[in-house]
Amino acid sequence: MGRVVLATMGSWGDIFPVIGLAKGLTEAGHDVRVAASPAYDELVQGEGLQFSGIGPALGFSDYARDPKILSGRLGGFVGFSHLFRRFIFPALDRYVDDLAASIRGADLLLAHPALIAAPVAAEHVGVRWATISVFPGLIPTAYAPPAPTRVSLGSGRAGRAIHRAAWRVARFNMARLFDAEINRARRRLGLAAVSNSFFYARRLRPAVPGDGVTDGDRPARGLAAERHPHRLRHLGPRQLVPGSRRSGRVPPRP
Repeated sequence: MGRVVLATMGSWGDIFPVIGLAKGLTEAGHDVRVAASPAYDELVQGEGLQFSGIGPALGFSDYARDPKILSGRLGGFVGFSHLFRRFIFPALDRYVDDLAASIRGADLLLAHPALIAAPVAAEHVGVRWATISVFPGLIPTAYAPPAPTRVSLGSGRAGRAIHRAAWRVARFNMARLFDAEINRARRRLGLAAVSNSFFYARRLRPAVPGDGVTDGDRPARGLAAERHPHRLRHLGPRQLVPGSRRSGRVPPRP
């Protein structure tokens, strides 16, 4: 069995699913640690789980005091941008260093898709990693746009083409927001710069919590992403990416 670190950021909607996944992996015999804001130390350890604090002690109340992060302008991108500029970028080096310390000796890091410190720390330490998400909206797909819309464009050829175009715009905007900060953090550790840094993780197939993970179309044995995290596709019993027509398969990427 493996030594696994599950790392997350955000508030209750982010930490509770990780706690559930960590308990499930623990019951399966894995040595599991949760890495998150120090604000969740008592909550996580109260569930009988190992815990490492990463970054500042930010909890739900801290985010709630800055309502601008909830701005829905530009499909929520304004609020999303403010969240990172206000809370994450100023402490990015601390996130990277804390996470690197928590994953030393681990076999696998499973990280929240918006935890931008994860790929930097994992590459620096040399630990395999994969993305976990309960928010399919951060997983590029030709079957859904990057922001919610009131009008369904469908899954036909025209709809998929529009979704792909929307994701190209999203990648451009995300690169403008993230590349400078992430590459500064990478250079500090002697790592090469990358382009489109936020979706650097999404170039790999993401692992999504559920009953079983597949490597391609074959059920994986034991820990998700244990052998080939970069080949992970999806899991059952239900398809969690919008628009998929078959369980266990990932919709075409843009």
